[in-house]
Amino acid sequence: MNTHSILARRTLLSSAAALSVAVLLSACGGGGGDSGDEGILGDSITVASITGNKDVKVGQTATLKAEAVTTGDIPADQVSFEWTQTAGTTIPFTAKQDNYTSTITFVPLASGTAKFQVTAKTRSGKSNSRDQEITITN
Repeated sequence: MNTHSILARRTLLSSAAALSVAVLLSACGGGGGDSGDEGILGDSITVASITGNKDVKVGQTATLKAEAVTTGDIPADQVSFEWTQTAGTTIPFTAKQDNYTSTITFVPLASGTAKFQVTAKTRSGKSNSRDQEITITN
C-alpha cells in the first residue's frame, strides 16, 4: 500500500466519523446551552376548555376558568396565560394561575354581552387562544 492510498483511506475514515458525529448531534438536538426550552420545541399547547359563569347577573361575582393541555412534556412552570376582554362594556377582572389552569374573577356592572379571550403560551413561544362570550342580565 502506498502513502497516497493510506492518506485517502484516513481521509475517508475521518469524513465518515465526522458525518456520524453530525448525525448524532442533530438527532439529539445539538450541542449544549441552557435555553430553558430544551425538549419542548416539538410540543404544543391548546386551551382545551373554558368553564364557569356564562350567564351572569349584574353585580354578581363570576368566574371563568381556562384549562390548557399540552403534548409532550411541558412543565407547568413553562406555561403562562393572558386574558383580554375583546367586546362589551369594560369589566375589571383579576386573574390567577394554578399549574395548567387560569381563572378570572369579575363583577359586571351593566347588562349586555361581553367576550373574553384567553391565550395559553409556552416559554418556547407556542400559543393557543380561545374566546368565551358571557351574557349579563339585570
